Amino acid sequence: MSIDHLIQQAIAHHRGGRYADAEALLRQALAFDQNNPDALYLLGMLAIQTKRPRDAIEWLSRAVQVRPEAAEYHANLGHALRSLNRLDESATQYDRAIQIQPSYALAHINLGAIRRVQGRPRDAVEHFRTALRIEPRQIGGWMNLGNALRDLNELGDALDAYQKASALDPKLADARGAAATTLAALGRVSEAQLNFTAALRLAPNHLPTLVNFGMMLRGQNDFDGAIDCFRKALALDPGNGEAHERLGRALMAACRIDEATTHYEQAVRLSPTPRMRVTFATLIPPVYRSMEDVNFWRARLVEEIGKLQREGVKCDITSQPAPTIVYLPYQDEGGHDRELAEAIARLHMINQAPLPGPPPEYEGREQERKIRVGFLSGLFKNQTVGLWMQGLIAKLDRARFEVVAISTAPHNDETGRFIREHADRYVVLSPALPQARETIAPLGLDVLIFADIGMEPFTATLAHSRFAPVQCVMWGHPITSGMATVDYYISNEFADAEDGRQNYTENLARLPNLAVYYYRPAAPSRTFTRHKFELPDDAHLYGCLQAQYKLHPAFDAAIAGILRGDPKGLLLLTRGGTARGEDLILSRIRAGYPDIVDRVRFMPSLSRDEFRGLTALCDCLLAPFPFGAGDSSLEGFALNLPTVTLPTGYLKGRLTYAMYKLMQIDDCIARDLNEYVGIANRLGTDVEFNRAVRAKIAAANNVLYENEAGVRDVEEFLRQAVRSATA
Repeated sequence: MSIDHLIQQAIAHHRGGRYADAEALLRQALAFDQNNPDALYLLGMLAIQTKRPRDAIEWLSRAVQVRPEAAEYHANLGHALRSLNRLDESATQYDRAIQIQPSYALAHINLGAIRRVQGRPRDAVEHFRTALRIEPRQIGGWMNLGNALRDLNELGDALDAYQKASALDPKLADARGAAATTLAALGRVSEAQLNFTAALRLAPNHLPTLVNFGMMLRGQNDFDGAIDCFRKALALDPGNGEAHERLGRALMAACRIDEATTHYEQAVRLSPTPRMRVTFATLIPPVYRSMEDVNFWRARLVEEIGKLQREGVKCDITSQPAPTIVYLPYQDEGGHDRELAEAIARLHMINQAPLPGPPPEYEGREQERKIRVGFLSGLFKNQTVGLWMQGLIAKLDRARFEVVAISTAPHNDETGRFIREHADRYVVLSPALPQARETIAPLGLDVLIFADIGMEPFTATLAHSRFAPVQCVMWGHPITSGMATVDYYISNEFADAEDGRQNYTENLARLPNLAVYYYRPAAPSRTFTRHKFELPDDAHLYGCLQAQYKLHPAFDAAIAGILRGDPKGLLLLTRGGTARGEDLILSRIRAGYPDIVDRVRFMPSLSRDEFRGLTALCDCLLAPFPFGAGDSSLEGFALNLPTVTLPTGYLKGRLTYAMYKLMQIDDCIARDLNEYVGIANRLGTDVEFNRAVRAKIAAANNVLYENEAGVRDVEEFLRQAVRSATA
């Protein structure tokens, strides 16, 4: 029997699924000619199909030696090498196949996929585009192109690629789901929701779509919707620790604390990785049932972190964001926050090659050029961080400073657009951490200012790297970072007392003015009536219009004291959280102070204009404690509305106090709980006193708004910090 006949018979067996018979005939052919390229190649392909990559590499390596001009031989050898994660060798084979046959679309796609895994998304894009020029109806090519463009944060082009894949196959759930995820990243939430829904109609059990839809809903504070998605995802993969962790996170945000804890326990049992263990150890609820509950969670946090330290646990945050404890500053007054933040920071590590340096034109001109300042946040939008930072970004002296705004997301609301338009350069980072670091490093920054560290994981993770000689953090999250890579905490001499330096691992910069340029808030567009909000005409309105997680059990006594001292008093809270959180707060107050709970009212969700209208109706505002008020006080002072405050020894409880000290007004600053209650009651019931305080605020509040003195303070601090770092 001839070799050709043996090979033809082997092919017939192969087509019939009789792989063992096919292999036997091919080996027989090699007995006649050990270098027969067809037999070697077919044996290699059989080995790939029967999941024996090492055998495949052996056969195909021999085949390409005998027939080096065969592009498909190199491509399939590349496939076998790739299956064993031998990516450099695999890329060499795909590259050789392309050299032999430049129109080999599949080789371009596979080489592009390798370049993407190797962290070279730009090269990947070029290969995918080449493949699509050759075969424009290649659905996999469009999907791969979209994925690589997302790595580069070129979201508009990525969306176009996914939509082309979807047009080629309207029933492809992958394409619809990927388009939805990209729309969500672009902030086009309504369109994203439509695409997620369409993708799930096509494939109700499509795991990536369920997960990404849940992530978007959680980001929109639709915790019930997120929980539903994550439950469905968990049902598809019940042994997946990360699925339990995602569900636990959404449940915790919804204040369903016991359920959340159960899923976190499952997560760490199924996936006891360092990251999962750190996540579990640093678990904190947003709302507490009682002071005993606060003490329990604080003790648990200290114990769990200590356990990880003793065991030498290190969480690798090279590619995955660090677990972030958003609610740590809200837990108590702050006596041990520094030690905890420092201990948590030491639990993390980065394994990444040295970052690229600044461009050549940046070097050697320190005395000639402007100071290049970067501002980094994921919250450059209509949110407190964006509102506090936008003026500083716009007003730094451009004769001396160059400003780069670095955002982790492409925010397109009013504040996001303002920051983009007023920065000298606006950079949106890739969602992939290694690429994000490689984008920041070459910017040649003299100073990098993190507007907040701790509000969300991505920014907090980036803060563990050194990108500039001077790195600072501001009060978007009023607690020390605990990180050796952050040099300064920029604050104010009233917001942080002289002995406040001990609360920070950073050097504390106590500037004379607020380190912001805050635009005076607009007045409500019209006069809102009490009837609009279903409020009684004769009630004295005490507004504590804060997020639920600021309503600490220690503040309940103040609520009770104020309402007991004023029978006509009504406490207004905002429904800026969850129904379960609202229930926990009301249950807590009912248990301790049942006589006043009926006069505690959660107001419905409001627009910005309605919020200002409601604020204007209040007789006074209440800054809670131990975590006080910030942006809401600035909103109130713009309306000449008094805010009662009881300053603590820590920044998070002193911002309203600092504003009063800058206005040189002491009437509403309490020294203890009884005085706090007394001031509030006097503002609520004594019309003349209230009017007098409002007049003082009206005469002095210009110091808080659009005050360039704060900008000049920051400029002088930055010049000195850069001078010290480069001396």
